[in-house]
Amino acid sequence: MIAVELGERLAVVLARNLPTVDVVAEPSIHRYRWDQRYTAREYTELKRTDSNSLAMADPEARDAMLAEVEALIDERYDGWIVRPVTASLVMARRR
Repeated sequence: MIAVELGERLAVVLARNLPTVDVVAEPSIHRYRWDQRYTAREYTELKRTDSNSLAMADPEARDAMLAEVEALIDERYDGWIVRPVTASLVMARRR
């Protein structure tokens, strides 16, 4: 939820600052929300691209952590999870 809240706050800040650029109309924010379903393997492969995972200095520790996450999803959540996703689009017309 924190990432969603930060993304929405960023969209609002961007929309507020657009009028300082040469725009004709008040910016509008469009949000598109959906639930993305991942298998345990798909989710851990996605997490391998995450900056927090990439920042782990020890690749063996990262692989071990992701293997535990994959096992947890398989055992506790029947092999899949659902992650809410929000994409924000800020639009304004230029002069």
